[in-house]
Amino acid sequence: MFLSIVAAALICQAPAPSGTLDQSTYFASILNYQRQVRGLRPVGVDPNAYNTAYQNNLYQLSYGLGHHFLNNMCQCSAVGQPDIPSVLNAWASSPGHAAIIFDPNLMYIGFSALSGTYTLSGINYYGR
Repeated sequence: MFLSIVAAALICQAPAPSGTLDQSTYFASILNYQRQVRGLRPVGVDPNAYNTAYQNNLYQLSYGLGHHFLNNMCQCSAVGQPDIPSVLNAWASSPGHAAIIFDPNLMYIGFSALSGTYTLSGINYYGR
């Protein structure tokens, strides 16, 4: 699984953006590769989900790892990973996180990386 995530990152041929909505687009591209391998439809990027992820990272910088700002969205959080593909690999290897990122009902995501904190906020058919 790790090699396929690395391959997806190489396919993107672009450095991971920092501090912008483009982070969500980059993360969605490598996540969608993994979703495609599993026969799932791709997710889109939602600016409100990005803003929620970014706000959660601001809280993580102050209070540590956690789900501090959910805004009625499902969420995955991480700290201390070296890069974005490593974050996806960690979440894909965790049953609870994998249930979120590989949920067939997941429609839109926002992803933020900020000073070593990472958050994915997601919206599915049920609006959570």
